[in-house]
Amino acid sequence: MRVAAIDLGTNSFLCTIAERETNGYRILSDQVEMVRLGQGLAKSTKKILHPEALERASQALEKFADKISLLNVEKVLAVATSAARDAENKQDLLAIAEKFKIPLQIISGQEEARLTFQGAMMDHDPDTSMVIDIGGGSTEFLYLEEQNIVGKSLDVGGVRLTETFFTTDIPSAKEIEALQQHIEVQLKSLKLPKDPKKWVAVAGTPTTLACMYLGLKDFDESKIQKLRLKLDDIKGLLKKMMVPIEVRQNMAGLHPKRADIIVAATYILIGAMEFFNIPEIVVSTKGIRYGIIKELL
Repeated sequence: MRVAAIDLGTNSFLCTIAERETNGYRILSDQVEMVRLGQGLAKSTKKILHPEALERASQALEKFADKISLLNVEKVLAVATSAARDAENKQDLLAIAEKFKIPLQIISGQEEARLTFQGAMMDHDPDTSMVIDIGGGSTEFLYLEEQNIVGKSLDVGGVRLTETFFTTDIPSAKEIEALQQHIEVQLKSLKLPKDPKKWVAVAGTPTTLACMYLGLKDFDESKIQKLRLKLDDIKGLLKKMMVPIEVRQNMAGLHPKRADIIVAATYILIGAMEFFNIPEIVVSTKGIRYGIIKELL
């Protein structure tokens, strides 16, 4: 049986197609489209998905639908998260998905946490691990407590904070200070279990930092999955990114369409690592869509 799991995030859309095998599954296709669904949401008083963002969403879902048809996929499930939850015109996104015959659910933060944790823990011990998921609109901290998945969500994400705090490619000292203060205030509201043995970081921010750290020209999951990044490594990468956007867009490992938000997103990760005294993270390429694959199979 072949299944397709689609994650419609605030910044990127991902579609992974997998086939069941005797001892698990194998990945047949893994597509990523930088859609920026959350364009302008942080700045607007009305929480409306921008027409340009919806057009990009339509183009991405059409590509996914073509691949799903080509590979004769039997089961499909798409989920939308932070940006879609916030938007007043979420029905427009649902209509696009229906047009391409893609079943779409706009899931709660709790369901997002469950699927993300389930996917991230495919290669780790859930009893001793904490998952940090930095998205475009929000950041989640996920862990297991008495065999229940607990998710704590903060409204800090790469797209949201870039639009809120930064006015130039290279943020000023004043903008950085305001950003860091905001992140710290948000983190102080969290109550997490003490001293997990391992912090697993999922989503585009840690995988991008891993690609940059390794100097990869192309995404290579075999080299990124389970890579350990120390706090000083991440700070070093952040320092290198404090350059004009046209320079940043050409850095090895950094997708040009992620270049404008990666600085704010990295500050979120560094802020969390400093606040919780995390010496290093373990990078995971598996998030929501792998949780979906596990359930569909």
